[in-house]
Amino acid sequence: MSIKQIFIIVFCLCNIVLNAQTTVPAKTNELDEQYTPKGSGPLSADSKTSKSGSSGSNYDGDYPKNIAKFAPTLLSRGIFAINYERNFADNFSLVGGLGFNYNKDLIFSLLGSGFDLSDNYNQGQVQSSDVLSASTHDSPSLYFNFAPKFIFENYWNDGYSYLQIDYSHYANKMNFETDKTSNSSNYQYIINGSPSIKYSHNIYALKYGYQYNTDTKLVTSHEFWISLGYRSYKYTPVYMTETSNSSYPYNTTREYSVSKTGVIKQSFYVGFGYSFGIGFNK
Repeated sequence: MSIKQIFIIVFCLCNIVLNAQTTVPAKTNELDEQYTPKGSGPLSADSKTSKSGSSGSNYDGDYPKNIAKFAPTLLSRGIFAINYERNFADNFSLVGGLGFNYNKDLIFSLLGSGFDLSDNYNQGQVQSSDVLSASTHDSPSLYFNFAPKFIFENYWNDGYSYLQIDYSHYANKMNFETDKTSNSSNYQYIINGSPSIKYSHNIYALKYGYQYNTDTKLVTSHEFWISLGYRSYKYTPVYMTETSNSSYPYNTTREYSVSKTGVIKQSFYVGFGYSFGIGFNK
């Protein structure tokens, strides 16, 4: 066999092998086309494609990227504030709030000192509950808060539950007052020095809530929550001294003075409330 014949044989074998490895397109089955439902039903081709591309998560993507919120229940604490929530992932947001204190905290004035972890007072110091009840709001102060928020879907309804780790700060600037003009024949009340007092609050709390977002053109959110935590507050105590004369008529004089040195106390914190928000995705 000559070299020319061998070359021709090798060339033919290579050509056969290459053609054998070429992928032949599968023929379309006319019966498949005939019995595959059209449209967007659960058995349609579009439905099968969407299901095959699903990650299996129940998160439906309707949670707004941005929410501006207002909590009317904060007004009971003399605080007006607007909160902003930025959603970064399916189950995580950051929340921040800014506002001002326009009145004394009525709830803390009535109940706050009852949650103190220690009720020890220095000799002559007036209890906080008595000081707060006799004080009036003086001037506004800044309010702010910050919180990471962890969001969980509810499988039994359309809303979300969440856990939020809150830090809040605000202060009450007040004047301690006693009616100097209504002194009785037996008692006289005097305030020495400035009557200005200040209660500065730092609150660390774990908040659990339920949130529902409306499926409308203007997306609104509605949140109901309860929080438990720890409050640290620094305040200027008021001291009182009482003197009485030993002869008739027996008169008593009570002199009050506001300390220039602050005192720090800790207490339990309990809160609950509602907030309304408007969401937008841009």
